[in-house]
Amino acid sequence: MDRSCRALNQSGQPCRQAPQSDSDFCFWHDPANEKEVAEARRMGGLNRRRELTLATVYELEGLGTLDDILRAYELALMQNLALDNSVTRNRAIADVAAAAGRLYKDNEMARQIEQIKSVIEGRLPASQPRKKRWGLF
Repeated sequence: MDRSCRALNQSGQPCRQAPQSDSDFCFWHDPANEKEVAEARRMGGLNRRRELTLATVYELEGLGTLDDILRAYELALMQNLALDNSVTRNRAIADVAAAAGRLYKDNEMARQIEQIKSVIEGRLPASQPRKKRWGLF
């Protein structure tokens, strides 16, 4: 038998979370967890603000584009260059450079493939529907 939380969500619909084993309510709706829930929400807000601040400071919008990924590599490289010289630091710098090199190479290859496809597609004859042979296919 499936149990669900007895509380209603903000839209007045039943909460579909599973209740805690010793309660009829989920963690978020259980009155006994009021302090923990408030703290979790506060920390979530702090994390969102921290993410926004860091994205602004480092001029990083995510990893959705090649430029964003290269910016992340650049930031990692700069942070490692600022550290005291060590074997670990030098390995990290080499790893960042190698990863950026692979990304650049893969991107260049994808660009060249797109160029080749655009040239070839213009030269291919239009595809014609297959004719039925012997009435079987």
